[in-house]
Amino acid sequence: MAVSMTTARAALTLASLLSATLVAGLPERTTSVGARTQRPHAAGALPPRGRGTASARLAFSPQRRRAVGLAGAARGLRAVQSSSAVAGSEGGAGHIATTGVDLARPQDRLEKLIVPTDMTALGDIWDHLKDKVPDKICLTDDYHGDKAEMTFKQVWEVINDFGAGLQKLDLKKGDKVALFSDNSHRWLIADNAVIRCGAASAVRGSTAPGEELAYIMGHSDSVGLIAENYKVYETLLEKDRGLVKSLKFIVILFPENDGDPPMPVSLDSEGPKVVTFQEVIDMGKTTTFQKPVVGLDDLASLIYTSGTTGKPKGVMLNHAQFIHQMLYNTMQTKPKGPIQFIKRLLYTSHPRPDDVFVSILPSWHIFERVAEYWILSRGARIVYSTIKQFRNDIQKWRPHYLVAVPRLYETIYQGAEKKFKAKASTAKLVGFFKKIGAKYLRARRNVQGFEGPTSLFSKIKSAITLLFTTPLYWISDKLVWSKIRNGLGGRVKVAISGGSALPMYVEDFFDLAQVPIIVGYGLTETTAPIANRLIQLNQRGTTGVPVSEIRIVHPETGAVLPPGEQGVVECRGNQVMAGYYKDIEATQKVMSKDGFFSTGDLGVINERGILKITGRQKDTIVLLNGENVEPQPIEEALVASPVIDQVMLAGQDANFLSALIVPSLDALLEEGAIDASDVTEINDLKENGDEEGLEALAAELSSRKAVELLVNNEMNLLNRAREGFRPDENVRKFRLVLSPFTMDNGLLTQTLKVKRNEVSKKYKSLLEEMYAR
Repeated sequence: MAVSMTTARAALTLASLLSATLVAGLPERTTSVGARTQRPHAAGALPPRGRGTASARLAFSPQRRRAVGLAGAARGLRAVQSSSAVAGSEGGAGHIATTGVDLARPQDRLEKLIVPTDMTALGDIWDHLKDKVPDKICLTDDYHGDKAEMTFKQVWEVINDFGAGLQKLDLKKGDKVALFSDNSHRWLIADNAVIRCGAASAVRGSTAPGEELAYIMGHSDSVGLIAENYKVYETLLEKDRGLVKSLKFIVILFPENDGDPPMPVSLDSEGPKVVTFQEVIDMGKTTTFQKPVVGLDDLASLIYTSGTTGKPKGVMLNHAQFIHQMLYNTMQTKPKGPIQFIKRLLYTSHPRPDDVFVSILPSWHIFERVAEYWILSRGARIVYSTIKQFRNDIQKWRPHYLVAVPRLYETIYQGAEKKFKAKASTAKLVGFFKKIGAKYLRARRNVQGFEGPTSLFSKIKSAITLLFTTPLYWISDKLVWSKIRNGLGGRVKVAISGGSALPMYVEDFFDLAQVPIIVGYGLTETTAPIANRLIQLNQRGTTGVPVSEIRIVHPETGAVLPPGEQGVVECRGNQVMAGYYKDIEATQKVMSKDGFFSTGDLGVINERGILKITGRQKDTIVLLNGENVEPQPIEEALVASPVIDQVMLAGQDANFLSALIVPSLDALLEEGAIDASDVTEINDLKENGDEEGLEALAAELSSRKAVELLVNNEMNLLNRAREGFRPDENVRKFRLVLSPFTMDNGLLTQTLKVKRNEVSKKYKSLLEEMYAR
């Protein structure tokens, strides 16, 4: 049936208005183009790393593109316009993506900041928070030690008392302190007290291997230890008694935990003093905290990256890096026009006093740590939870913010799916609504331009689809999706995801539930995000607009590539680390002469200047025919199967790809591929720690026809449905692994990435078996 152009445009306009209730209008499609040559240090231009002071770098950096630098230091200066272009060098035009999106200063985003933008010391936030929101609740912790609920003023007092106690234990400016503990209010107090003393914390979780903790404590030149419990202390004594003896002091955060061994009276007459958390506070109350002069270039923390191979490296993060991320991270653009201005007054994704953030990730991890500073600097409240209590705390505290890795969001999705399938009638209805929802989302995103460049005809078709599916979606929202929102407390402004890629099906699930997920991308070396999506530009499958300058370079030649071409992601900005501690060689390997940090990740910048991560440079599998295969996109597609919990691809220098798969026993049982007796046997073997028995049973299950058929069908279906699938990306063989990849068994990094080398070593025989002729 013919559709007149007038009717078509009217339909497109109406559909756009309907979708505007969920997502605001699009920003301009502009990017900046620059050369690889060093740019002049002018107003709005970023001086090369290593030249000038951190305060100068902060004052004159782009600060989220058109932003003015730290107010007071750079008031009135404007960054170079994103559309400006200069000639390329070194054989061609270079491309440095910033963004055409006007992110601007916090005050221009209608964001209420509690702390000033001219801070030079991270610990100063507590002085400002104590003055501006003294009686607002800062933190709540029901599970770690005695229950705690403290206002911002009370937290400021305790941090100062704890800091004064550390000073009495001879902690000085410039010292390092090993802080081995997990997320809790006491971790926050201890870490900030160390930083306010002008010292730096070398952080790691308490459950890390003893050898790693001992290495970090020694390598960081720590003069003191703050430990979660006596168990950590005694583990370090076993690993390196001489190192422990050399410390000035040892603080135990949770001496009251059940099951801890009794505290040794002392190591010997020359050993360090061993005190408890409360004893340090009591010591501090007898004296006055002496606040040192701390600058942007001073070291705030050493965070050791476990990585996938080798010894951990100590990432040096100064006060400048933390302050930049705390002040200039945003998830919204500057409002344009009266309509957006009014919308922004009614709704903002930014934290405000009394907003609630339920914390579940380790506080020592850079993702969580930056998120906590970002939340607290706006006067919002942190509620510390645990994995066991997280679901209950979501219902109890009804958070405005969630910060988690994709696996947690995937678990929420799987829990909902399990409930949907519990009743046949419900499952059928939800299945129908999901099909309608898929059409609705696809049409809405196409109309909004979130699916890449499309023709006018395609947008017209999508607009018509949107007109018909929107009423059905609203009905499904009332009956189904609103329950998902309520299950998350009913008032989540933003769920933030990072650490690894978020599966598309999980994105669709939360999008249907109208819970906006903002995906970010960054590393420890970049103080977390160097790119993140925005509420107004939330294009799935991408990592969003740049927070810093980003360029894509050729993996071998280092030449800067134009938009649309895949290469290694490099970034430059005030959030980039000062270097690796005591490792100049490693620092030089990742830092270019003009100040760009090489992430080691492969990516592409699309037509909007939006970054998409496509794989890991070192993870690329080169098949025998010379074809390069990026395993990450395939693995992400495969774990969408309810049958596959975890997967790692292999095939370097081989004729085909293979996979090691950790299956979902529930799914295998539900599909009839295994029976209840198999599940019982597996659980018994796990409980007894019988690895040989598990391997034998895994081999037997892998060869079962029902299992083989089910797994192969799932892999083929999901893999071939991927955009850009190639025949050489077929996974031709697999073997089951019945022990999950975890941090405890050394097969996952602290960011829950698979340690490919370690998995390959552990299951070498299985891999060899699949490629045996």
